[in-house]
Amino acid sequence: MQHFRTPHSLRHAELLPLYVMVARANLINTYAGLIIIGLSSASGIFMMRQFMMTIPDELLDAARIDGAGEFRIFNEIVIPLLKPALATQSLFTFTRHWGAYVWPLIWIYGLDTSGQIYPF
Repeated sequence: MQHFRTPHSLRHAELLPLYVMVARANLINTYAGLIIIGLSSASGIFMMRQFMMTIPDELLDAARIDGAGEFRIFNEIVIPLLKPALATQSLFTFTRHWGAYVWPLIWIYGLDTSGQIYPF
């Protein structure tokens, strides 16, 4: 049985739509745009959701009985419990972006109308 592996060219198919979205937000050639794009991923959101689902409801209910509001429950109970998942997600994000040279190259130099990379 063969395992399906996504070729690198299919992963780069998202670059042009992402470039257009970021260009509309006027974040081209800025560090903010380069950082914001790399902060989230679908797998990271799913992993954090799954980790939050393991937090017992009894723990949250006990905090509500003690008079804590939702914001305080999130800051003082949920966030400290998420530290291992946040550390894991940080490692995954770092390793995913370690070899990603195409996106910063396009980001810093830009694209012309034919799709060729050119310096500003």
